Amino acid sequence: MTDITGCIIHDRYQLVEMLGCGSYGIVYKAIDLEVEDDSDNIVALKIMRLADRSDSDLTTIEREVIMHSAASGIDGVVTLLDSFDDEMWCCIVMQYCSGGDLFDQSITKQAYVGNDELLRTAFLSLVDAVQACHELGIAHRDLKLENVFTSEDGSRCFLGDFTLATNEPIVCDFGVGTKRYMSPECLGRTTHREPYNPYLSDVWALGIILCTMATGGFPWRRATYSDARYCRFLEDPDFLHDALRLSAGAQDIVQGLLAPFPHARTSLPALREAVLALDTFFRPASDLEHAVPEHEREREYTAVVRLEIAAGEPTEYEYAYASMVPEIDILCGGPGPRVSPWDDSSAGSAMDVDDGVDVDEAAPNPFSSSRYYRTDSCSSSLSAESEGLDDARGSVFSLDCPITLTAHVLWDDSEVMGEDGRKGASGFDGW
Repeated sequence: MTDITGCIIHDRYQLVEMLGCGSYGIVYKAIDLEVEDDSDNIVALKIMRLADRSDSDLTTIEREVIMHSAASGIDGVVTLLDSFDDEMWCCIVMQYCSGGDLFDQSITKQAYVGNDELLRTAFLSLVDAVQACHELGIAHRDLKLENVFTSEDGSRCFLGDFTLATNEPIVCDFGVGTKRYMSPECLGRTTHREPYNPYLSDVWALGIILCTMATGGFPWRRATYSDARYCRFLEDPDFLHDALRLSAGAQDIVQGLLAPFPHARTSLPALREAVLALDTFFRPASDLEHAVPEHEREREYTAVVRLEIAAGEPTEYEYAYASMVPEIDILCGGPGPRVSPWDDSSAGSAMDVDDGVDVDEAAPNPFSSSRYYRTDSCSSSLSAESEGLDDARGSVFSLDCPITLTAHVLWDDSEVMGEDGRKGASGFDGW
C-alpha cells in the first residue's frame, strides 16, 4: 500500500506520519481537523484495504472492529474513537499514545531495567487491562510489546490491535499470533495439537512481556524443544535468576506465568497481588558483584550442546538473542514455505514461518536419541565435521553431561542480524 501521508481522510483526518504497517494495513498519526484544541487533536488512524480480500480476511477485519469496540471502554485499552468504510477501505480511528509502543520502551530505551516502581506501575496497568478484557469474554491472542502502547513517561500501558482476538473459550487453531510470545499449546508442537484455552495463552504472553520489560531482552525465541534457552528454562529452576538476572521473587512470578501446563499458571488476580508484594524485580547488586558475566558463565556451563538433527532434514541454528526485532503476526499455522527467522521481511520484521516438518514433531522427547557435545560459547559457531557437516565451524568435543543448547545446522553468519536490527514496523506497532 502506497504511503499517503498528507492526505485528508473522510474530510476530517489529515495524515501526518506513517507509524507502522502490517499484513492488514497501515497506521498513521493524524490530526482531527474538527478538534480545535491542539493538545487533543492527534489520533492514530488505521487504514485497511477491503477490495480483493478473501472472505476470511474480511471476517478478520470485521472481528477486529467488533472486539475492539467491545473493549474500548476499558481503562488501559486504546480507545476506539470512530470507524467508517466503503467498498474499498475500512478505517479505524483510535487514541494516540505519545509514548510509542512497549517494544521501544523495553528494548530500545531499556526504560524499565533497574526501575522497580516504573516497571511495577506499567506492568500492572497492562495486567488490569488484560483481566478486564477476559472478564468481558475477550482473549487477545496477540499480546506482545508491539501491541502495547504507553504514556509519554512509560508508566501506563494501553492494549491495542485486536486483530486476532476471540470470544471462544476453547480454540483449535495453532500458530496464531507472534511466535516469541506463543504458549506451548498455541504452538502445538509439544501438545499433540490439542484444543486449548486462549485466555491461559494470554497469561503466558504476559510472562514473556514481564521478563522482557525487566531484562531488556527476550528469554528465548519460542517455547519449543528446539530452542536452547527454553530447554534450559525447563531443566534449570534458576535459569531466569542466573541468566537473566531476575530476583528470586521475580523469578517465581515469571515461572508461575510460564508454567508449561496451562492450568498451573498464575491467575491474574494472584499475579497482581504478587507484583505488589514484590520488593524488587532485580538481583541485588551484591549478587552481581560476584556473578560471572553471562558470556563467560555460558562458557563455564561448558555450553553443553545437543545436536538434534532430524534424519535428512536440514535445520537452522537458533539462539534467543541473535535478533532483537519485532515479529509479524502469524494468522495461520498451516504448512507454508520456510523463511529464515533472521530474514528481513517486506515489513521490516523478523518472520518466523515453518514448513510442515519440525524437529519437535519428529522427536517430541527432547532428551532422546541425542549426542553430547561442548563448544567454547553458546553463541559461537559449532563444528560437527564428524557428522559430515562441512560448513560448521569451531571446536567441539564429546562429553557425558546434560544438554543446554540445541544446535541446528547449517547456518550462515550473514543471516544473523544484530541487536539493533529493527528496520521497520509490523503488527501496526509504533503508534
